[in-house]
This record gives sequence, C-alpha cells and structure tokens, in this order.
Amino acid sequence: MNTQAQNLLRWEQSGIPREWVEQRHGKWTHSDWEVLLATLKEGEFWPMEPEAIGILLEKLRTAPSVKDSACPECGAPDSTELAARGVVVTRFRTLATFACHRCKAQHKVDLTFIDKTEGVDVRCSCGGIDHIPPLVWCQTCGQGLSTGWQSKVISKR
Repeated sequence: MNTQAQNLLRWEQSGIPREWVEQRHGKWTHSDWEVLLATLKEGEFWPMEPEAIGILLEKLRTAPSVKDSACPECGAPDSTELAARGVVVTRFRTLATFACHRCKAQHKVDLTFIDKTEGVDVRCSCGGIDHIPPLVWCQTCGQGLSTGWQSKVISKR
C-alpha cells in the first residue's frame, strides 16, 4: 500500500471524515470541499489523493447514519421538519415561503439564492422589497432555516 493510500486509511479510521460529513448532514458546497482540502494539506494525514478523498466522502454520505440524521435545530434534511418552518422541498429545489410585508402576497425563494453572508432582496409586484438576512440560516448546520426565520425578514420598502 502506498503512502497516500495509507494516509487515507489512517484518516478514515480517525473518524474525522465521518464527523465532517455528519456535521454537514451529507451536503456540502464546493467551498466546503476546498476548505477541507486546504486543511488536510496542512495536517498529519497528507499527502492523499483528492479523488480518493471524494470517493470516501461520497461513501460516507450515503451511509445510513448520515442519510437518516437530521439537524436538531432545523430538522434538515428532513422535509417534514423543514415544511414546519415554511420550507418546501421538491425533487429539484428547496423553497423558502414567506409573505410580503406590504401586501401579504406569498413568495417562494430558492434557498440557493439566499446568500449566507449578505442575504437576498425579494421584490414583490406591489412594489414592496423584503430582505431575507443571512441570520435566517440554521446556526448548527447551515443547511436549513432556523425556527422563526420568517420573523427575521426585513421590509425595505
């Protein structure tokens, strides 16, 4: 077994990759991946083959303990828990639903549009503008929306 394979095995046996996947409830962004690789390159388990790391993480992502776990704060990725918070999960999208502060019309915003550092402005046909701030994201996992997130939406006009 070569050094990279030995390091991958040591890393897997440490439990760190499973913990990393579970903290993200089996979902991560490209940015998360890049940060993980940068961290690994500075640690005791390097060198490893990035492709092998990805394969391991995908294997762990589909493990029953990860797939079936839900965030204790927001319930992600459990669609029943998310629905209780005004989040609609479809096959292709996850939508946050809220009412315009001005006219009370219902709006649906794809969660991928709610920037985690700046939030997003939503314009209504009545002329009202509501701002969904980044603090609506779950503080535990960052994947779902926090309880009462709709009350954090700010009317800008």
